[in-house]
Amino acid sequence: MKSLKFFFLFGFFLLVITAQAQNKTYHIEGTVQTSGIEKVYFTPGNFRGLANEKPREVLVKNNKFSITGSFTEPIPGYIALAENSVAGSDQMFPFVIDAGKQLLTIENPIGKSKFSGSKADLDFKTFNQGQRIYDEKFMQLNADAQSGIQKGISTDSLQARFEPLFKDAQKEMLKFQRGFIAKHPDAYISLIIIPQIAQLTQNYIAADSLL
Repeated sequence: MKSLKFFFLFGFFLLVITAQAQNKTYHIEGTVQTSGIEKVYFTPGNFRGLANEKPREVLVKNNKFSITGSFTEPIPGYIALAENSVAGSDQMFPFVIDAGKQLLTIENPIGKSKFSGSKADLDFKTFNQGQRIYDEKFMQLNADAQSGIQKGISTDSLQARFEPLFKDAQKEMLKFQRGFIAKHPDAYISLIIIPQIAQLTQNYIAADSLL
């Protein structure tokens, strides 16, 4: 029943996005800092769990290239120097595309590339910077719990020790996320965070008030 509530809540958010969405265009002006690069590969993605499109080959001339397209909401994009680069690895540089003109500078290594001109991208980076603290805390707690298992400590003892720590960390994270939404009510990432908060807290009325 809880999963159905989450499904309908998230579906409602998507309906709101679709109803308010208007077709927009983006134009990315790119510069390659390394000479001898004749092609780059651009992959547009999405935030809805769908498969990403196939990489698009983009020609580079005099270390310059451009990418244009249309969309109804901000989308993730990935740039790589090889067609078979793996998403999520250091072979690709991720960014979030918004409407209008944006600048992309490809450095060597590609992970040091720069992207500017997108409010959605800046909001995502701001959120991720704050969220990283809690991600690292959860990773450390999980590593400590796994270490206890390897040492032969009983499951009951580990649960008694770590469950309160996980709950406290989750409360801190939720406080940060709610605060981010309050400070950035027009950020696209804020809309994405709300269903996650609903799923964690199972408080769908409170999540609806955030919307």
